[in-house]
Amino acid sequence: AMGAYTKLILENKPPLIISKGLSDFEELLKDTIFFRAHRQYLINIKKIQELIREDGGYLRMSDDSKLPLARNRKEEFFALIWPDH
Repeated sequence: AMGAYTKLILENKPPLIISKGLSDFEELLKDTIFFRAHRQYLINIKKIQELIREDGGYLRMSDDSKLPLARNRKEEFFALIWPDH
C-alpha cells in the first residue's frame, strides 16, 4: 500500500504502481490465496517460505523479502494456514 496507490510485486516482472488502494485489491481477491498480513501488505500465501517469530513476527517470502505479520492478524493467519489446529 502506498496511500491511494498500490505497488504490485509480480514474479519475473517489474513492479507495477496501480491507482487503486490496497483495500480494493483485498475485496477483489477475498476468498482466494491472498491474505492481508499487515495494513501495507496483501500477500500470496503460497509464496510464504517461513514464519520468523522474532520482532513480533515476520513472513519470509519466496523472493527472500521479509514482511511483517500484524499482531491483530496472527490468529486469522494461523487459522488459514493450519485450519485443523
